[in-house]
Amino acid sequence: MVLTLNALFTQTPEYLRAVAHGFVFLLSETWPLLAFLALTPIATGLFRYLHQLRYRQSKNYVVLELLIPREILKSPRGMEQVLRALHSLRVSSSELYDKYITGLTTDPKISLEVVSFGGEIHFFVRVSDRQVGLVESAFFSYYPDVELIQVEDYTKRFPQNYAGIREAGLEMFGTEYLLSKEAAYPIKTYLDFEAPEEGLQFDPISSLLEVFGKIAKGYTLALQFVIVPAGKWTEEFADVVKELREDKTKKEGALGGILLKSPGQLNTLKAVEENLTRPAFDTVIRSFLIGPNTDSFRGLGFTFVFGGILGVLNQYAMLNLNSFKPSGKVTPNLRPHKAPFFRKSRVNLRAERLIHSYFVREIPEPTVTGKILTSHPLQWNIYSESFPLTSTSLATLFHPPMNLVLTAPYIKRVESRRAGPPAGLPIFGEENVLDKFR
Repeated sequence: MVLTLNALFTQTPEYLRAVAHGFVFLLSETWPLLAFLALTPIATGLFRYLHQLRYRQSKNYVVLELLIPREILKSPRGMEQVLRALHSLRVSSSELYDKYITGLTTDPKISLEVVSFGGEIHFFVRVSDRQVGLVESAFFSYYPDVELIQVEDYTKRFPQNYAGIREAGLEMFGTEYLLSKEAAYPIKTYLDFEAPEEGLQFDPISSLLEVFGKIAKGYTLALQFVIVPAGKWTEEFADVVKELREDKTKKEGALGGILLKSPGQLNTLKAVEENLTRPAFDTVIRSFLIGPNTDSFRGLGFTFVFGGILGVLNQYAMLNLNSFKPSGKVTPNLRPHKAPFFRKSRVNLRAERLIHSYFVREIPEPTVTGKILTSHPLQWNIYSESFPLTSTSLATLFHPPMNLVLTAPYIKRVESRRAGPPAGLPIFGEENVLDKFR
C-alpha cells in the first residue's frame, strides 16, 4: 500500500501537467465560441435596453387633476371599473422585432398620485398624451361629475435632483413600500369595509386624508402608485394555491380518512383564489416629504412616511393575508453599524435615486443590463421592486372620496355639477328653433 501511494504521488505532477496542457489546448481552440456565448446575452441585453430607452423617451406624458364634486355617492367600485377599463389598454408583443428593434414596452404606464401642499390635498393622474381621451372616457363613464383638467406637473416646482433640493434650503425623505407576503395573498379591500345587510359603509380613504391634511405650510407630502397592466400574472402563484389546498393537519385529526381544514385556512384559501381571478397591475408605491431643512425635519419624515402613510396602508392589513412594509434598501437612512464606509455618500445616492424615480415615475428596469447601466458603485439599481396588485386592491388605495368623507377644508370641491342637454332638444333645425331653450 505504501509503495502504491508513493508511486501515485510521484506521478501526480506529470498528470496535472498533462491535464493543464489539455485544458489550455481546448481553450485555445474553443475560445471564440466561449466568447460568443458569454458576450451574446450582454450584447442583446444592451441592444434591448437602448431601444427600450429610446421608446420610453419618445413618449410625452401629461398630468390630469381630478376635481372632486361636492357629493360622490359611488363607492370605490366605480374606481375599480375605471381600472378595469384602463387594464384593457394593455399593449405588449412577443415579436422579436418589437422586442429588440422598436423597443416596445407594455403600455400604458399610469401614475395615480395623492399630494398635499401644506395641507391642501390634490388627486392627480399622469398618463401618456395618447391615452388622455381614453382615461377621461373611463372616468366620466363611472364618475360623471368628476372633472379632469390638464395641469402642469407639480414636480417641476422643485429642483430636479437631490443636490438641488439641498441647495434650495430644502430636505427630502421618502421610501418605497412592498408587500409582506407573496402577491397572491390579498390585502383588506373596500369590500371588507361594507356591511350591506346593516346598511353600513365606510370609506377607508378618510384616514389618508386625515394624515395628508395635517401637513404644515411649506411642506409637501406625496404618495404615488405607478401601475402597468400585468399579463398572465396568476401562473407564478400556482404553487401557493397548491400548498394552501393541501391538508397539513395531523393524521390523528382525520375524520373518515379525510383531513379537515380549520375555518381560518378555508377563509385564506378562498381569499387567495378570489384574488387570483381579478386583473392586476404591476405596481410600485412611493412616498416622499419635502420641506425646509431644519433640525426637526428628520423626525417629521419618519412621522409621516413611516408612521402616517405606512399606518394608513396597514389599515388594509390582515394577519392571515397580506400587509405593507417599507423597503429598507431604498430608504435614504443607513445606521452607522450597517454602513461603516461611505455612509453619507450612500445615503445621498439613495435620496438622489428615490427623488429621480418619483419625478420620472420610474418602474424597475426589466433587463439586467439596464440595471447595471443605471447603477452606481455605491448604490446598485436592484432594490426597487414592483409587485402585482389587483384592480380591487388599487381601487381601495386610490379613489375619489365618497360623500361619507369629511374633506373640508382639505380638498377644494367643485360647486357645480355637469348636466346634460334639456329633453326634446331638436337635433336638426334653424337657429331660431333653439331660441326657446336659451
